Amino acid sequence: MITAFINENVDPRVILRAAQQEFKDATVQFVDLDRTAGHTHILFATYNALKAHVLDKMISRSTAIEILLYIAAERQIAQAFEQMGVQKDTRRVAVIATGSSKVLSLVEDYLRDSFNHESSDGLLDEWTEQRAVTILKVFSVAPNEIETVTRSGNSTQKPIQRLVVERSALLAVRR
Repeated sequence: MITAFINENVDPRVILRAAQQEFKDATVQFVDLDRTAGHTHILFATYNALKAHVLDKMISRSTAIEILLYIAAERQIAQAFEQMGVQKDTRRVAVIATGSSKVLSLVEDYLRDSFNHESSDGLLDEWTEQRAVTILKVFSVAPNEIETVTRSGNSTQKPIQRLVVERSALLAVRR
């Protein structure tokens, strides 16, 4: 499950810890949505983290942390948390959860009750100029990189997404 929640007046770190304790049969991870390049970025990063798990080539000892590392395109756990981790005041939270469909349904219900909001997949790809600037900074994307992958007439969202997904995928190669 990949979805997003609006957070108002709740510390998402507390919800994350509680969800991870409550649902031992699932992997649950939260990241700051405004620092991700959208659904495609999170999907490919999660796929690569799960693939590393299956192949016994994980960087970390936890699948949830591995997902965070791939989303951040970062081998250092502390830096990945700094780049992508949720903070007390994170307003838009991307949620990644893996497990059986029954458990994922329970996780989603739990999170809906905890955030006091319905999940919203649409938030994942809702871009603002500020989000694009933040992503460029977080992933150190240079203007000439964007120019290289941008097709005429297209917005910069897809090129940014492509470049971030590429950085994430290269994490498996950088050993």
